[in-house]
Amino acid sequence: MTTVYLIRHGQTDGNLQELFQGTIDLPLNETGIKQGELVAEVIKDFPINAIYTSPLQRASKTAEIIAKWHDITPKKVNELAEIKGGKIEGMKMADIAIEYPDCIENMIHNPSKFCCPGGESMQQLYDRVSNAINTIVRKNRGKTVVIVAHGCVIQAFMHYAEGKPFKKMSNKLAANTSISKIIYDNNLVPYIEYFNDHNHLTDDVYANNNIISMEQK
Repeated sequence: MTTVYLIRHGQTDGNLQELFQGTIDLPLNETGIKQGELVAEVIKDFPINAIYTSPLQRASKTAEIIAKWHDITPKKVNELAEIKGGKIEGMKMADIAIEYPDCIENMIHNPSKFCCPGGESMQQLYDRVSNAINTIVRKNRGKTVVIVAHGCVIQAFMHYAEGKPFKKMSNKLAANTSISKIIYDNNLVPYIEYFNDHNHLTDDVYANNNIISMEQK
């Protein structure tokens, strides 16, 4: 059995401004650092053998904060980076809805058809992320690993772990520094034990995913 804790990065100013960040390399803000410290406290006693992270600094810094408790150097994996947003990177979600309405419609209501204009599709993200995480698991059979990544990355992988057809993807969105636990059996078949646990966050350090907040408006 191999255990994977999939953790979303802490908050950035881009989250607060409801930007589609994609591969724009924004740092954690003050709240994001506090969120990282809180999630690190939660898992400080977990028997973690390895930590992997997206190379983008909002994820890698979160991983560094977690790693301080475990005397582990996080390993950066390019394939864990957020979806390449192309023309919509850095745009406010509200502006994307005006300029690229079909893009936003699919992002929220039909994620399997979501495609960033001039960037990646959800299918491309799904393929690279599932391959990357499966490779990590094969290298760490029988161990416990932490993977720090991004909203769309986690959305894609959680759907993979559910074992449902790609076209049936739902809009599973994880909060900043939420924890999702996936167990791989001896045949490397994943099972989701829980998703999006953010009980460690109090009201003052909790940030809704910007896509959720758009949908609620």
